[in-house]
Amino acid sequence: MYKIGDRIGHMTVIGSGPDQVHIVKTGPRRGRVIRKPRVRVKCICGAERVKVVSELRRGKGTKCITCSNNITKLVAAPKRIVYKLKNVYDSWKVLYKYKLIKSGKKTNKRILTCLCECRCGKRKYVRCSQLRSGRSKRCRACHLKYLHSLKA
Repeated sequence: MYKIGDRIGHMTVIGSGPDQVHIVKTGPRRGRVIRKPRVRVKCICGAERVKVVSELRRGKGTKCITCSNNITKLVAAPKRIVYKLKNVYDSWKVLYKYKLIKSGKKTNKRILTCLCECRCGKRKYVRCSQLRSGRSKRCRACHLKYLHSLKA
């Protein structure tokens, strides 16, 4: 059994929870009551949940849904490219969010984008393919400053 303060993945145990009761309906154990102990946990994002101890031991559910959706690395299927947190592509720094957006009204094509932050502090969703190819190097304001510095 876990004690208060134990860490399991992203979760920290903050107390015990009510047992999960399950009555077996078929088979030789039919009619028996099975009790699964549960604990109250708090994720690093602040979300509190009640989890079954056996699932935590197996490594299932060591993150809340919110943390699972904020993927730390994402593998693009065809070329197996990994976009990791805090990778820097020229002036863009990849942050924690990834988003699939539709490319247009007529097509249902979805495009993988990364939430990036420029050196100047501006945040923008940038296509991952443009980061990889080097087509998008900085935000528009920084690009205009760069062009003015070339003219001088």
